[in-house]
Amino acid sequence: MIPTYIAAPKSALLYMPLKTGPDEAICDWLGRLDDAGADDVLRDFSQGSIRKWMRTHPGHRSFTVLRHPLARAHAAFCHHILQTGEGCFREIRATLRKVHNLPIPEKGAEPETDPTYDLAAHKTAFLSWLNFLKGNLSSQTAVRVDGAWASQLTLLQGMANFGVPDMILREGRLRGDLAALAGQLGLTSMPEPIAITDKYASRLAKIYGPDVEEAAREACQRDYLAFGFRNWRPN
Repeated sequence: MIPTYIAAPKSALLYMPLKTGPDEAICDWLGRLDDAGADDVLRDFSQGSIRKWMRTHPGHRSFTVLRHPLARAHAAFCHHILQTGEGCFREIRATLRKVHNLPIPEKGAEPETDPTYDLAAHKTAFLSWLNFLKGNLSSQTAVRVDGAWASQLTLLQGMANFGVPDMILREGRLRGDLAALAGQLGLTSMPEPIAITDKYASRLAKIYGPDVEEAAREACQRDYLAFGFRNWRPN
């Protein structure tokens, strides 16, 4: 996972992402922390370059961000499975449609505006996806468990082979958690994180209900249990 790590342009702060998390928001915040932009953060580390960065940034702090399991499963579905543009896992998408009967159109769809794949159809498809995840995350399907929807606990355990983050933040309370992190670096002020950290959250809010929550808890029970997540609430 080291090549996915992201460091601030100047500050001794390292972000260790869990896939399908609020990466864009964190990169934006890291850039503005050093009066720069998201494009100025440091990326593409190797084991050698990350160790060099650590040696040249004494007192460095590292962190990751947990996303609610339901929101994460939904974001993975929308970005990698539903749409057919950049980021789509086309082979897995085809397998899900043909083998697992996932009720999504052959071409990508925007449920807010699509006349045939509306929000009701999106809810049905997402529930089907959660049912697939329940088996997939229990190693009961032939489809790989991709990091985009693997348990965040599993990803953190994988990180431990190199080093664990100093702090595990939560997307739902990002402003306060980032303020605490900035304080560890001796900073007395910090930029405000952007308000929308999950671009699919408003879509999820429109289909959310007890049935969706229950299906997510069955599919992603490891993360619900390990991190004590309560029911998802729209911001």
